[in-house]
Amino acid sequence: MHESSVEAANQTKFSPSEFNVKIRGIIVYNFDSLAPKCIDVGIVNKKALSIPRPYFTAECQCSGEVIVTITIDLEGNVRSARAISGNRILRVAAENSARKAKFRPTLINSKPFMIRAKLLYKFNSVGTIEF
Repeated sequence: MHESSVEAANQTKFSPSEFNVKIRGIIVYNFDSLAPKCIDVGIVNKKALSIPRPYFTAECQCSGEVIVTITIDLEGNVRSARAISGNRILRVAAENSARKAKFRPTLINSKPFMIRAKLLYKFNSVGTIEF
């Protein structure tokens, strides 16, 4: 988009000033209308087509909940994942799992939307995980 902005700025014509002065300024282009729409939703564990089981070692004996914030693209793939709570070791396992999760594309009035959501992982010390 940078190249198209520079090209458009170079082709821009301004009305001449009544004063014989040089004017310098900034041109701002807003591309929001071209960006895919993104909506925030809550926890989407039950909406996933698949969520791979997080891998963590049994020696960890870690337990607790981990919440991972994800962005789901127009095709239903996870574009980004970042844990926002929980044990540091479990956060890494949950983020890696979340990045591989799959969803159906989200359509609203037949238009695709990107989604910002959360996945909730519940780890217990015996190695089982609910998600």
